[in-house]
This record gives sequence, C-alpha cells and structure tokens, in this order.
Amino acid sequence: MNEEDKNEISEIFSLVDQDSSGRISTAELAELTRKLGLDYSKEQLSQMLKEIDNDRNGEIDVEEFIEVVSRQVVPAYSAEQLIKAFRVLADADGNISAKQLEQLLLARTSRPLPPAHVARLVSQLETDANGNLNWMSLVNVMTF
Repeated sequence: MNEEDKNEISEIFSLVDQDSSGRISTAELAELTRKLGLDYSKEQLSQMLKEIDNDRNGEIDVEEFIEVVSRQVVPAYSAEQLIKAFRVLADADGNISAKQLEQLLLARTSRPLPPAHVARLVSQLETDANGNLNWMSLVNVMTF
C-alpha cells in the first residue's frame, strides 16, 4: 500500500472518529455500521472490535484501521477470470456448494481470511435448492 492510499484511509478514519480522540470507540463503530445500512448487535460489534483491536485497548487506532481496511480491499477480477476459477473449483457436474467455497476460502488462501468475513461473503451468494452456488452471483459479488 502506498502513502497516498494510507492518507486516504486516514481521512476516512478521521470522519469516523467523531470526537477526534484518535480512536474509534464501539459507539463510533456502531454509528458507522448503521450509516452503512448494516444492522449489528452489540455482541457482533464487540466481536468486530476485538478482531481489529490489536493492542487490546478497547478502541481502534488509525494504524489498526489502515491495516483492516487494506486487508479488505479486494483486487478487481474480470468476470472471465472468476468463471474460470469457478470451473476449476466445481465438481464434475459443474457445481460448488456454498459450504465447499467457504472451506476453500478458509483453507487455501495465501493470507488467512477471518471466518466471519468468509461467512459474510458466502452468505451474499445465491444458491439453488441443493445449496450449490449460482456462478453469476459469485461474479456479481466479486466484481461489484
């Protein structure tokens, strides 16, 4: 990540840090998720904070924020690349279940992904009656 990217993320951090304390509290995290249209319980917000808060002081500082945001940046893949990857992962009938994809993402990535993030990604994908993924759903989610 270059310095310009870090500066942009720091600016976003400043917008979230409403009291200018240099830290994002649970309340500020709750406000951010609410503004994004996400409905998390207090327990889910606490868990999210624990996953991000490396120094365990109960708040997110700018370095922790930059780290988590930079991890969340998904490289842009073309639809063609995703379809090829789907075909490689699919079984002989051309299917892959949501559970199989989740297991693959947890076990076979170069940088481990947090289970909650994998579950959230997989939950956004459409499945058929047998629990198999709709490949167009995968393409739409990954290429936004």
